[in-house]
Amino acid sequence: YAISYRQTRIKDEQPRPWPDPRRMPITVFVAENNQLPPLLYQQEFVDKLRARYDVRVYSGAQSTKAALIKVIEKVALVVVVAHGVGNRSDDSAEKGIYLYDGFLSADEITELNSRTQLLVLAGCSTSIGFRTIEGNINLPRAFALAGVKSMLVSNWDIDERSSLLLIEQWLYYLHQGHSKPEALRLAKADFLRSATARLSAPLYWGAFSIIGDEGAVRIRGRWFMHYMAGGALTLMIGLFLLYRKRTTSS
Repeated sequence: YAISYRQTRIKDEQPRPWPDPRRMPITVFVAENNQLPPLLYQQEFVDKLRARYDVRVYSGAQSTKAALIKVIEKVALVVVVAHGVGNRSDDSAEKGIYLYDGFLSADEITELNSRTQLLVLAGCSTSIGFRTIEGNINLPRAFALAGVKSMLVSNWDIDERSSLLLIEQWLYYLHQGHSKPEALRLAKADFLRSATARLSAPLYWGAFSIIGDEGAVRIRGRWFMHYMAGGALTLMIGLFLLYRKRTTSS
């Protein structure tokens, strides 16, 4: 294949990178199910993210339905590496994600109350659904109804290693301050520059698309919450000491 991936949209405004490379908080959910093929490259992917960012990982017996529901309802940036199911059926219960202890369906996801700003669904055919006059009945629609603002999803069955390499590079460009589409364009261009003839086929790099908000990621790290909590505690102690001083003097 002789393929180049040139820019097809107006470039971003000047990107604003994160001030500290470890301050972008990412929660990674690696969900393997004993009834399905193992995920062979997930540990390599997680190790690379840990070297760059503030990463919290749920894997093995931690990667349960209840745990993912809790994460989706509270965490701003979530990456889910799991076996996904997307199909043309009009039954939402048949679309979802396989986790350690079972299947989390689109029907269940719709009932959530999410604060997630960006969700990465690194699984097969996560955007495939049943088209109606109301739109595409698929997994991203369920997450959007739950409150997720933006998603990276796959449009067909993906190759695990090439997809995780692409997502890793996409997160890098997000971290540099680029918008989501521009970061994806840059990640695809990087992938093609080093790809073999076989991996240059769009099958290996063209599956992902963005749904929802396309702007740059602006998520405060976990350090910010600790800072705010510490500031609030300091303020309360100061007010208490001032109160003690005034009551003693009176």
